[in-house]
Amino acid sequence: MSIELTRLFTEKTRLLELREKILEIDSSLNLDFYIDKLSKIIGVPRRSLYQYIGNWYYENSNAYFFKDLSSFEIINELLGEAISKYFDLETVNYSLAKVNHLKCEPSYGLASLNFCSPKFSYKTTHDLGIPLYALSPFLSNLDIFNKYFKDEKLKKEFILSLKRLFVRDFLAGENDRKGDNLLFQVSTTSLKLAPLFDYEWSFSYKSDYYVYDNSLAIMDLTDKDTLEYLQKDVEFQEIFTKLLDINILKLLKGIGEIHEIIIPNDIKDIYVEQVERVKELVVSTLIK
Repeated sequence: MSIELTRLFTEKTRLLELREKILEIDSSLNLDFYIDKLSKIIGVPRRSLYQYIGNWYYENSNAYFFKDLSSFEIINELLGEAISKYFDLETVNYSLAKVNHLKCEPSYGLASLNFCSPKFSYKTTHDLGIPLYALSPFLSNLDIFNKYFKDEKLKKEFILSLKRLFVRDFLAGENDRKGDNLLFQVSTTSLKLAPLFDYEWSFSYKSDYYVYDNSLAIMDLTDKDTLEYLQKDVEFQEIFTKLLDINILKLLKGIGEIHEIIIPNDIKDIYVEQVERVKELVVSTLIK
């Protein structure tokens, strides 16, 4: 599905130019080295930088994480950001980026502005002590989160965000919401989803489309209990109805306008075809 990256660009394409690299991965050094070094450079406490290591750059007093991706992966990332916003979920904010090198041709890809706040810690499900698929068959045991909340309203908002996450990723065929790619923002009194990121492995569905899973749970539409749960839950029904209203062509058009790029029609067709297939599945199995 990959296309030449330059096919996306126009004379007006907006590229964030990066020059000052502040951290580069060296596989001979351990994880703690990178976290300590990045913490000192950007002024975010070590506890808030669980997985944010890699190719980091400074530009205009901001820290950016750079990813060198194929063109199809870049569209996945940009569209992933737009879909998250559609479902009212916080997300990383991407810019098309150009890294200028001294002795070779520039690199092109995506840069994301650091979202880590010094006020919070960022934890994975493993860090929180949640065993794999603890909520299987699907969010049926929410008591596991009780200890993080003193405010019932905040807990309800958190559970609603999880439901939006699952429906959002079910739509997008997200294949990599595992391990470090699902973070929680933790304070002394509450827990919430950290901004979502890393959408490059999406829109590449399993052949049957019926099963989606992540670090928290499995959503298996062939499982009777899961299907019944989704059909009876009012909030899930509202979110799946919102899924049916999404206009992928409109989101792609918006991406093109924001970044001043051209997305070829054959690439648009891939997204439209897969989203329509998911919508048909939702109508035939989930909506009551």
